[in-house]
Amino acid sequence: MLSTLSIMKMFFKQFFFYFRKQIRRFFDLLRYLLILGTKAFCKHRVSTADFFKIYLNYCKANVSHGHFLSIQKHLSNFWRAIGHRHSLLEVSTVDIENFKSVFLKTATPKTVNKVLKYIKAMFNRALDWNYLTVNPAQRVKLIKVPKSNIPHCLTIKEIKELLEKCPSWFYPIIYTFLATGMRRSELIHLRWCDIDMRNHLIHINNQDTFHTKSFLPRTIGLKQKLYETFQNIQSKNNEKLKEQDKNPEDQFVFISSEGLPYTSSVLQKAWMKVRKELGVNYRLHDFRHTFCSYLILRGVDIKTVQMLMGHSDVRTTMQIYSHVQTVHLQKAIEKLPY
Repeated sequence: MLSTLSIMKMFFKQFFFYFRKQIRRFFDLLRYLLILGTKAFCKHRVSTADFFKIYLNYCKANVSHGHFLSIQKHLSNFWRAIGHRHSLLEVSTVDIENFKSVFLKTATPKTVNKVLKYIKAMFNRALDWNYLTVNPAQRVKLIKVPKSNIPHCLTIKEIKELLEKCPSWFYPIIYTFLATGMRRSELIHLRWCDIDMRNHLIHINNQDTFHTKSFLPRTIGLKQKLYETFQNIQSKNNEKLKEQDKNPEDQFVFISSEGLPYTSSVLQKAWMKVRKELGVNYRLHDFRHTFCSYLILRGVDIKTVQMLMGHSDVRTTMQIYSHVQTVHLQKAIEKLPY
């Protein structure tokens, strides 16, 4: 037989779950009524097409060019999916959930989460502008994705093999990544006026169509070997620019075989081609991680590493530091003679 205490526990447990269920129903009803009342409380009404144009203009003025192109591309897909909703007030959580499930068939979970964040940010802006009183994307959950591993740090042997086998036309790009730790966007926007050849310095500056991830400019030292590499590139580029009657100082350092500046996607495609030829599986971001790791292993202080990497938060640098130290300690143990 059950004791009185056990019966009481069962009763309170059932009562708790029943009460919690009723509370959820109450808030769901409240939320539903709030959505119904949105039309009455919103100060402004706007069509989905008009709001999309307004939001894109806002993004164009407030984010980097590359980020804007990403937002424009992914949100265009979303707006096409909900094109039957003429008013912004008609867009519901169900619409976003349907888009999420359909998009997941052709995109990775990571990409889907990225687009969902764009959508949530967009509707949050609609709240700020009084076009909505409730964000329809607020309760749409992101897809659970396993945490990605920290980028690979190339060994000295791997670096030497990569530089020896790398095609001559792509060698300067690889070596610049390894010798400066630049981000991809920083490298493709590097201009000759940003390089101080006399003092052996590289200045990563914000531009009209580009800014660093942290919005902070920084300066990186120029290694002698990279200095010589830049001299070779400069002499070749100057001949072409003289023919085109252009000022070399205003031009980008790295240009494609067609004579045009690299875009992020074009550079990635070029690396995928080279990577396939070499039979390696490194990512471009691995070179930045390699740069940071060897600075730490050579005893450079964390503050200096943070400045060279352009990390706005020293915790990002410390995360790489802790990973490097763990690997270093593991290798040290392997040197034991027993």
